[in-house]
Amino acid sequence: MDYAVTVKCSLFLVLLLAASHAASQTPQPKLVSQIDLLRFGLQAPPDGSVSGTEIEVLFLSENRLILLSSPRPFIADSYAKQLFSIDVATGSIVRSLTLVPNQWGDIRNWAQLQRVSNDEFALAHFTGITFCKANLESKQGPQLVGPFQFAPDGSHFVIGPPLPPRQTGKQWREYDQALNQLGSYPEDSHAQMLTGIHGTFFATPSQLRYYSTNHPSGITIRSDVSPVSLALVGLDSVAYLSNKSNQLEVVNSTGTELYRVDLHAITSKLPWNTHLISSASGKLFGAEWTANSKLQLLNPFACIDECPIAALQYFVVFSSADGKLVHSFEWDPRPWNLYVIPALSPDGTMAAVVQGGFLKVYAFK
Repeated sequence: MDYAVTVKCSLFLVLLLAASHAASQTPQPKLVSQIDLLRFGLQAPPDGSVSGTEIEVLFLSENRLILLSSPRPFIADSYAKQLFSIDVATGSIVRSLTLVPNQWGDIRNWAQLQRVSNDEFALAHFTGITFCKANLESKQGPQLVGPFQFAPDGSHFVIGPPLPPRQTGKQWREYDQALNQLGSYPEDSHAQMLTGIHGTFFATPSQLRYYSTNHPSGITIRSDVSPVSLALVGLDSVAYLSNKSNQLEVVNSTGTELYRVDLHAITSKLPWNTHLISSASGKLFGAEWTANSKLQLLNPFACIDECPIAALQYFVVFSSADGKLVHSFEWDPRPWNLYVIPALSPDGTMAAVVQGGFLKVYAFK
């Protein structure tokens, strides 16, 4: 019995040393800039409490970063949202803008910021879409409401039913920037959607489907998909979570598997709510998840109800060309307890993360 235990411990030590060696071979990213969150008007919460603010981060270009600060209803004292335009190299706030309360809805479960180009982004609210420049000058866009996403080149976008609540009908629609409708897709209103250069992916609990732009009928390319998150790989391939292995798989628009990403050196199983993130160019993609403890990383169901605040947050970045590890970030989000999904720059050379009380920008070597 003692011999069996010794063998298991030795094997675990070997695997741990192998993972550490692999991590040491990955070039460390360079810290480009960091900004204290207090400069965004956030108040540091007492240790153990939940912050009353949500943050969304978006790279417009390698030079400009956009941050949206959104107070949580019934938690924060003020409901006014704030936009910040940030110079990446210096970390300085170029301009800030307070959005009028009661006109900007608190939209859940889908991004409010969408990159259109190196100098323009789209902002979602309950009266439609607003287009903003890097200097935060804005103009009213189409009066369309719902989860939407622009193609990486900004030439067209796909929008779904409005929230809340999402309608039960199937009415995903595709438009170009002149608001000419390019297509209508009969997919589940609760589906996860990802827009590529030449078509759109939809993930539901039963399947992953792909529609070419201007083509009314789609094809089913996978049936083992977990409908939580998708990431663009290259121009028209997609990374998704498999229901069976809970690992990352990458397929193209015809369903051909390109490769799989093995994360066993980092975690034995990805949590069901892992977020996938991609750069606009499709050169890099990543996986982000949180955990309440080391135990939950090994067993995602170790904590279900009344879980403690997350003590670990991971962001693992991969090359789209072959799925090889670029870098693995790990940090403790306490005591701010802000849950912020990281961002990748359009050309895939940088990442922005919120670690502790700072927004940090790293450059990959």
